[in-house]
Amino acid sequence: MDLGALCRTSKLVIAWHVGKRDQESADALVEDVRARLAVMPQITTDGLGLYA
Repeated sequence: MDLGALCRTSKLVIAWHVGKRDQESADALVEDVRARLAVMPQITTDGLGLYA
């Protein structure tokens, strides 16, 4: 499963992770995004509860 974080306005890919749709992959994606951004982004998901 591919997980990604995109900039809504520019459509640039901030982070990308390939893995299972599980807590470990969600944590990896969130940590990657956190390391790349200086401000708290707006987060919109497909409703998967793992991102909380």
